[in-house]
Amino acid sequence: MTDVLAQTMADGGLDATIAKYRELRENYGSHTFDFTAGTLNGFATGLAREDKFDEALALMDLNVEYNPDNALLSTTSARST
Repeated sequence: MTDVLAQTMADGGLDATIAKYRELRENYGSHTFDFTAGTLNGFATGLAREDKFDEALALMDLNVEYNPDNALLSTTSARST
């Protein structure tokens, strides 16, 4: 999953990456890609380490959208506002 997102980010930027994530979630089950909260959070953390904070925060918000009951994500998102 992170390889696909990283390539999409490099080729098309943030909007394309968010669209790709939504497309993959809609069209593929968890047997194909790892859609757990930790995967997207890890990718966002990697972006933050590269000083791509806007992209990281946008992906953390996306993660909260898909995982609203995850307490760790809710705390992380609250810190970004």
